[in-house]
Amino acid sequence: MPILIILLFYINDLVKIKRYYSQTEFVGQQIANIIQNISKGQPVTIPHLKYAISLALLSVYPGKTMYSITGTDNRHELSHDSYVVIHYVKGLSGGKASVLWNRFFYQASCVTPLGLTDGYAGLNSAYTVVKAGTDVEPSTIYPTLKIKEGEVKIIVEVQFVNDASRMKLSDYVPSDDQPTRAKKAFGCRLITPKNFFNLHERQGKYFPSVVIFTPKKGLFTDTRPPS
Repeated sequence: MPILIILLFYINDLVKIKRYYSQTEFVGQQIANIIQNISKGQPVTIPHLKYAISLALLSVYPGKTMYSITGTDNRHELSHDSYVVIHYVKGLSGGKASVLWNRFFYQASCVTPLGLTDGYAGLNSAYTVVKAGTDVEPSTIYPTLKIKEGEVKIIVEVQFVNDASRMKLSDYVPSDDQPTRAKKAFGCRLITPKNFFNLHERQGKYFPSVVIFTPKKGLFTDTRPPS
């Protein structure tokens, strides 16, 4: 009986982890779809992206659960929130490519879509699975990226974030390490969700998914969208 119970917990954790990866992929697909249709061919702005991201995330965070509980700190009802990065890639001659800009978005202490924090993700950021580069092989940016000379690709990267500051107080124990916090936040009993961000012990990034698409003409330019 104990072995059977352990096996059931293990299978339950595997199902949950698979579901989280499916959720981040679906959110990425929804963001891509909304972007393609949000502005009727007019240039996309940062507010457009914030609304698109918030709308897509409702499939994971219903109601206001994607936002801060109080609006004055980072604590979230589900003890985790999202981190979304939009990467703009252009194809160059010789089969090379460059990331001309990227922009990250996350909820922090906001309570509305326009309150999302946004900023530049940086070159080869440890926070992202997509890596910025100039005049590099497309696979250096992301393994499955294929792009022709003069072509533009948008890469939407979605992940879930958990750290001590995001845990709601009823889940938070100061002595917990990051793996323990991740188990609590994502409801796992035996399996520790894989953390692909290991620069410090307080923060973890989980279940990253990437969606790549060719934007409609006129939606983006070689410079970041206006605020």
